Parts: sequence; structure tokens; C-alpha cells
Amino acid sequence: MISLTQLKQVTTKYHYGSVLRSEGLMLVASLPQAFVGELCTIRRADETLPDISAEVISISETQVKLMPFQSASGISFGDKLIGSGTSIRLPMGSGMLGHVVDAFGQPLDEQELGVVQTQCVFLASHINPLTRAAIDEPLTTRIKALDSFIPIGKGQRVGILAGSGVGKSTLLAMMSDSCAQQNAVIVIVLVGERGREVEEFVNGKMFKRLRSRAVLVAATAEEMPVTRVLAVKYGLALAESLSAEGKEVIFVVDSLTRVAMAQREIGLAIGEPPTAKGYTPSVFSLLQRIVERCGAFRHRASITALFSVLVETDDFDDPIVDTLRAVLDGHIVLDRALAEQGHFPAIDVLRSVSRLTTNLFDAKKIKLSRAGRILLSEYKQKKMMIDLADAEGTLTGQFQQLKKKHDLLNLWLQQDELSSKTTQELELQLMDIIEG
Repeated sequence: MISLTQLKQVTTKYHYGSVLRSEGLMLVASLPQAFVGELCTIRRADETLPDISAEVISISETQVKLMPFQSASGISFGDKLIGSGTSIRLPMGSGMLGHVVDAFGQPLDEQELGVVQTQCVFLASHINPLTRAAIDEPLTTRIKALDSFIPIGKGQRVGILAGSGVGKSTLLAMMSDSCAQQNAVIVIVLVGERGREVEEFVNGKMFKRLRSRAVLVAATAEEMPVTRVLAVKYGLALAESLSAEGKEVIFVVDSLTRVAMAQREIGLAIGEPPTAKGYTPSVFSLLQRIVERCGAFRHRASITALFSVLVETDDFDDPIVDTLRAVLDGHIVLDRALAEQGHFPAIDVLRSVSRLTTNLFDAKKIKLSRAGRILLSEYKQKKMMIDLADAEGTLTGQFQQLKKKHDLLNLWLQQDELSSKTTQELELQLMDIIEG
């Protein structure tokens, strides 16, 4: 939590007001000179209770609406409100690497931070599109389905779309592990997760391997919606500060859907009109701004973004999924049917797309990837006839050859750990399977 002591270190432009009433998640107060995004402190009448931090969400001629970062329990009419005169300032830079922190940059692992700088956390003005660079350098993930069919480049923005329990978090962890071994630094934001899942991730073997090159920001499901949204804004600001230092950054958010849900709560609380599935206009605006902060740049290192997207009830026509598919540079679809068969990672190659394939693959590899997709597509179309012929013992000729190649390719795509093969070796293996 941001304390008044921390505020005194960065500003003296205090102004004062008082709490008038509460409206659901919001507090309504009188605070002259307030601005949207300002950090405030609420001093409760009961002096035994700690101060509460809040952010100004909206303003009018006579009142402001605030969203507290902690529970509003114990706040009463007339409680003193202290405006800081600044937006939230949090620790940034390479001194954060190796740490697990909350949305306020406070260590959760009881380890002291290194030398850090503080700066305001906000989504800055738009990036001049002419300062962006072409994305033409492949990022080797050592995951066969991706490196052979769905290439990812440095600076690309990719979504992993799947329902619950299909392996999104595991795939993100594998990709992060591989990138850390290629001298990238990793900024991981866990939003809306259960506390148990955060603990398991932090103490897992994979995170321990990449920890020295990573910083993890966590805001669990029970935290206030404004805190959950702050976590992803903070993570993005961290990624930008590391990019400015010349470090290639992998920015991982698990999950962007829960960020949207938190922003929906905020939007509804301040009176925004609900649209499809209750999502407010500010949700779609926030998601697009988050995506556009990432990419490849001419004058600083790239920020490659990996976003998990929770597809509720496996509905791929969900408005959040639709919006993200439109603004991302590619998406990886995880198939529940494959996961139920024990096929991991459960990547549906046919439904997954990288919009930068022609930038990242040479002509030979594009041809090989296309041949593999044709094989998978042909088997999918003829699967019922193949299964029927196989059951009757009449499977011969072309169908037999197709089934053999498909089964080999399906087996080849499965892996429990990162591949140790080079890109060239994987290319030769795939060619042998397709050409039979």
C-alpha cells in the first residue's frame, strides 16, 4: 500500500477534502483541484485503523469519485481526504529483476529491492507509428508447434486463447523460460489468480530458473478491481523502463480477460453504459492501449507481449476474444479436446495464426508449414471415413498413408519440456514426417 510517508518523498502539493458518501465500490468526496488518476490518502476517524489509498476515477464541478485500493470498511462521512497532487509513483528499472512484488511495487518475498527509480504509472500518450520497427527477427520458443507453424517475432503481440484448465499458464511459463535463456528479461503480471496459484508459480522449478532475469507482479482475485488494473499498468511501465535501458523484454499477462473484468467493475461503478456481456466502453479502450504499448521500436529494445485470454464456456465469439483477435499480431488457440486426450501443449495448429509468418519464415519453411497444415486439415475432413474404415479393417491405400502421417505429426507436436533440437533439426524431422 502507498503510505503518506512515501508520498512526502515525491511531492508537497497536498490539498484536502472529505468523504461525503459511498456508492457501491466507489467513494464520493469533496476535493478541490483533484484530477483523474490522482493518488489520495483517506485518514479514517478511528486512528487505530491504517490509512487507505485511493485513486480519483472521475470528477465533476463539486465532487470527485474515488476507487479505494483496499476495502472501504471503516470509512465514514467526514473522514479526511488528502490529495497528493501526483499520480502513483512506483519503483522501476533493472533493480526490480529477481523480485516478486504486489501492484504497488512492494516485495511479497521479503527481499529488499535493489537500486531503483520511481516514476508515475500511467499509460502514456500514443507512440508515433513511424518510430516503430519492422518485426522480422524470429524468437525461438523451443516449442515445436510454434517454431514450425506459428512463428513469433521479437516485438510481436500474441494472445493465447483457451478455456480454463487447458494449459495456458503452463505454455506461458514454457515460453518465458525459453526466452529467458536467450538473454531477454521477463515481466510477468498475474492478475485475478488464486493466491495458491501464485505461490505454486513462484516456487515452481521453471520460475526459479528464470527468476534472476524476471520480475513478477501479482494482484490476486480478492483484491480491489482498481488494484488489479494497476498491476497490469505497473507491469507495462516496468517493461517500458527495461526496454529504455536496452533490454529485450518479454511482457507476460495472465490473464488479460481478468484485467477486462476488473475494468468492467470500475466502469459500471462510475456509471458507464454496459455493452455486450456487460463490458463497458473503457474496457475495450484499455485493452487496445495495453496492446499498443508493446512492439518493436527503432530507438529502444523491443517488448514482445504474450497475453493469456480466458475463453469463458469455450465461447470464441466472446467480445473480449473478438476484440483481441483484431488488435493482436497473432493468436494461439488451445483445444480442450486435445487436452482431454493428453496432448500437451494442446495447440490447435489449424485455428492458430501468426500474422507475421511471411516476415519470419523463408520460402522453404513457409512451404513446409503449409504442407503440414494441409495434412492436418485433410485428416480432419476425412476423419470420420478413416475411423469407419479402420474399425471395419478396410483401411488401405491413401487413407492408411494419411492416418500414418497424421499420427506421426500429432505425436511429434507433443512435448512436456522445451525441445533441445535446433531449428534446422526440427525442420528436417517435420519434412521426414510430411514426405513419408
